[in-house]
Amino acid sequence: MKPMILKMILNAGVGLLAVSTGVPTGSAQTKPPAESAGWKATGTLFEACSCSVPCPCNFGQNPTHGYCHTIYAYRLKNASYNGIALDGLIFGGGEADKGAATFVDSRATSVQRRALEKLALLVFSKGGASAGNRRFVPTKITVENTALRFKLDFAGVGGFTADILIGADGTNPIIVENNTTWPVHRFIKGKTTAFDYKDAVGNRLHLDGVNANLGEFSLSGRLTASANSRRGPATVRTASVINESGMKKSCCQPPVTIKVHTGASYPHLAAKGAH
Repeated sequence: MKPMILKMILNAGVGLLAVSTGVPTGSAQTKPPAESAGWKATGTLFEACSCSVPCPCNFGQNPTHGYCHTIYAYRLKNASYNGIALDGLIFGGGEADKGAATFVDSRATSVQRRALEKLALLVFSKGGASAGNRRFVPTKITVENTALRFKLDFAGVGGFTADILIGADGTNPIIVENNTTWPVHRFIKGKTTAFDYKDAVGNRLHLDGVNANLGEFSLSGRLTASANSRRGPATVRTASVINESGMKKSCCQPPVTIKVHTGASYPHLAAKGAH
């Protein structure tokens, strides 16, 4: 990548993809009345799966191998649940033939953790992740992205590293818009260079050269009285299909219009540090 073009991309993207470093910015904040009875989540999704590049599920088609095993993490830039600030925190999971494992940022306070789990279920209900109850495990989650690659790691469990795929102009990444799987409008496409994952549920993934996605999300909604008073994990439901391994997966929905861009300017590639 030419130094001048890279500099322009980095300057344009400063501040757009927030980095979670140190103590989460919302750790000392309390619940303001104006934020109650609602939720919001903006940030960056890191995801890789067992499909070839590009993942057919993102286009409303059947998975490459008849199943789509995936790991993912949502890094929150600006987020809250019922007035509890969750800025800077991360949650994610892994799904394969043995079921779903779910991880919540170990830096969260006890109050934040409960809110973060409920927020995660609401985000999962928007697509990509499987529906239903989850058992959240406090975990150190590290995510990182630069102009050339991005990575995700669940401490003691594993993760992936992916190279960003560059388009025909030799400078800008390949972009997919309006995908049918995840609640992200625009994805930067990537290809993994390392993918090793082993969770307590029994899932084992050792893959190389498979699909990876990086993109920003912006979600929000209102909470019902029952949701506000719920003490345990919420049950959420999304449209899902059952793949050949018997795993419910909310991907591979009927296709909508897909736009694939090469050479499109995408300024959100500012170099970002870990967690």
